[in-house]
Amino acid sequence: MSVLPKHYCQYYEDLLRIERLTDAAKDYKYLLNRGYNAVPALNFVSSRYGLSKKERLVIYRSIHSDEIVNNILSKIVKSNELSSNRIVVDGFNVLLTLSAALKCKQLIKGDDTFIRDILGVFGHVDYDFHLFRAAFYLVLSLSMLDVGELVIVFDKNVRWSKFFSSIINKLALNFIPYTIVVLASKSDKKILSLSGIVSSSDVVILMNAKRVFDLAGYTILHVMKYNNVIDINKILGNVINI
Repeated sequence: MSVLPKHYCQYYEDLLRIERLTDAAKDYKYLLNRGYNAVPALNFVSSRYGLSKKERLVIYRSIHSDEIVNNILSKIVKSNELSSNRIVVDGFNVLLTLSAALKCKQLIKGDDTFIRDILGVFGHVDYDFHLFRAAFYLVLSLSMLDVGELVIVFDKNVRWSKFFSSIINKLALNFIPYTIVVLASKSDKKILSLSGIVSSSDVVILMNAKRVFDLAGYTILHVMKYNNVIDINKILGNVINI
């Protein structure tokens, strides 16, 4: 059962032209697999198909070379394998994706199977009530997954990092046996230096971590029961078994 009210998200954001996005996605994937750099390849398909800013962001965030995808898929931990384990969470990365679902925004499931938002937020976070609720859902999911220890890392240079560090710490004390909140000047490096199963949708972090889990994706699909998610593998005609 969903923990969201029955009336929640009656009207979804819909800003994408799927047919045009499908052709662009296939061409972009082809170029990446041929060794083209991401930005020139993205510029080419964006120009050819007249992609909107949101559509361009979908392509960039959800499609990777087969080499990168296989690297990430090989390290994914299943939800039933998290019990009693330590999970290291990329704080704002996960919270912003959960917040996007709470705002009824369009989400995408990338070719690496990780769910991402297309908010276009880069290093800037504004507080709103949805972000506060996202913190509750994050902790709720971890309690349902029965993790043994939570380490959540926030970029201390981002506004509201201390506030959400405090919120997460207070919420987690009621559900998770051990919780550590870290404020780091370079959160990506800090995350990769810690032992545990890493939760982030940042491709660089996913490629360099030893084990990964899509906490945002699990929460959105299995706890929120949110379904405004475009699956890029279906668009590309890929079959992924993990």
